[in-house]
Amino acid sequence: MCGSPISGPLLILFFPLGVGILAVSRVINLVHSIDVSIRKNNEKIESGVSHISKDLKEKILFRKQLIAESKLEGKIKADTTQDPQVARLHVQRAVVRLAAMKYEGALEDIKLALHLDESLDATYVWNFVYGVALYHCGDYLESAHAFKKGIELKEAMTGSGNCDKKSVELEKNILDINFEMKHSHEKVKEQFTEFSENTKTYFNNFKSLLKGEKVDLAAQKEEKTTVSLISLEELNYRAGCSYYFAACYHDAIKNFETAAQYGKDSPNLRHYIYNKGLCYFYNHELDEALEAFSQAMKLEENAETAQMISQTYGRKGELELKQEYLKKATELDPKTKLITAFNYRLLNEDCTKLVFSYLPTYTRVNISSTNKYWRELLMRSVLDDPIFEMSIRNLVNNLANQKKKLEMRSLREKIFLPVQEAKTTMNFMEDVLKSSFFKYYIEKKEKRVIIPIIYENYYKSFYANEICFPFMKDLVYVDMNAQTYANCFDILSGISPDLKDLVLRDDETACFEYSIPSSFVKFPNLKALTIAYSFTDYFMSCYRDYGGFSFPPSLEKFYYNPDSCPEFMEIFSQFPTIEFIPLTNIETFYETV
Repeated sequence: MCGSPISGPLLILFFPLGVGILAVSRVINLVHSIDVSIRKNNEKIESGVSHISKDLKEKILFRKQLIAESKLEGKIKADTTQDPQVARLHVQRAVVRLAAMKYEGALEDIKLALHLDESLDATYVWNFVYGVALYHCGDYLESAHAFKKGIELKEAMTGSGNCDKKSVELEKNILDINFEMKHSHEKVKEQFTEFSENTKTYFNNFKSLLKGEKVDLAAQKEEKTTVSLISLEELNYRAGCSYYFAACYHDAIKNFETAAQYGKDSPNLRHYIYNKGLCYFYNHELDEALEAFSQAMKLEENAETAQMISQTYGRKGELELKQEYLKKATELDPKTKLITAFNYRLLNEDCTKLVFSYLPTYTRVNISSTNKYWRELLMRSVLDDPIFEMSIRNLVNNLANQKKKLEMRSLREKIFLPVQEAKTTMNFMEDVLKSSFFKYYIEKKEKRVIIPIIYENYYKSFYANEICFPFMKDLVYVDMNAQTYANCFDILSGISPDLKDLVLRDDETACFEYSIPSSFVKFPNLKALTIAYSFTDYFMSCYRDYGGFSFPPSLEKFYYNPDSCPEFMEIFSQFPTIEFIPLTNIETFYETV
């Protein structure tokens, strides 16, 4: 071709074309890189705007609380003595965090305050704040117990006539921090109210003096200083609410009745009686519920009470009265909708947990956002499962549908945001497992786990995965398919040295590594080993080359597939202390597992 007379013309013809293609390719790559860069920048901007918006909203809504919390943090850091004064600062910060809806932080603070000053447990103020924090964290029964103790301490102080100085000081601290959290117009209004009250007291005293009556100014001053922010009425009402949400209805009724006795002239009286009616209703004491709702209706007519009267008559089978009060509820509030009167605390904890135990894990994770009480029960229900299944079917709801949803993007996302990378099956599992829902399970000792087949060549890295790692720790039982590797045993033996039962399944993608039979010795406490894999002559020869079978001295039982070759049966005599048991019906065996 070099000496061909047409080589020159062809070179002249195709050279510009090649240069042109190269130039176009470079332009395309440049445009693509610019597009990727712009899309990534757009994503950062969108994420930043979202974060700033959320942060700004929080700062606007809770700006006074954030300022107060910042000041208290400075005082706590400045004082390293850890004396009772620091404990009071933590109580104050707990109050601030409750106001800012940081309930977990408030609970930590109130517990830390008790750690610094154990005598706080003997004050009704500490028990009140502790109860409020527990209530908002969903621990209703413990919250009720805290309020009950606060009531006992408050009643003992009131009955004896002795003033608990520590409680008075704590109340003053809470009043101070509450005043600091108020906005300027609220402070001005409060000061005007106080000025008005003082003026009334002054003129009343002046009238008494003109009539020749004696005025005890010292008693008035003492009465003013001993007015409590946390009254027995408030404590009983709070205890009633906690018992109600803990489904302890009779205890709640007692507290609501006591609150009503203390608050005969209170604007909240209707709420105490109405809540008592709810307790009777959910405890199936319908006549008592009707009486309570009717009393509440006499104090103040409203759609909510009318609806509950309607529901009560419905349960009693009096349908005409049900419709009558439903009509009345609609008249009081045209937007009224028919309610089901369902209470998620209608069942006790044992029944609720039993219902949850029949649900797959992904359903439990989804409904855990319903309320904090259910979340706590659901998180603990996983602990009660005999075996935790780490599989797609148990952890991910409708994998195909979820993948399809990821592909559906808005026009704005398609034009301006980066192209999303396709998520693997393992990615979906990781998204679920890294949820705080499994906090209690991760801390569990002696876990029992089943790991069905995992596709996409992730099995080698499954055990070393930082998200999966905590679930594989402290195992006493593990059941997995035969597609595993010796390095998995290296990791597993390090994080679960007390493993007692090991089951290796057989499946159509089995990849039983030849060095595995010699790896069982890595588990010094192994008691039972099950291998459903059928050992063939070919594999036995390979195993022999890799060191054959090695078992720890602790192994007592070996369940094997009876379809294995005769050469496999010959190893029985080498291990006289081990009982070799054939799996006569493998399917039945797995149903038992």
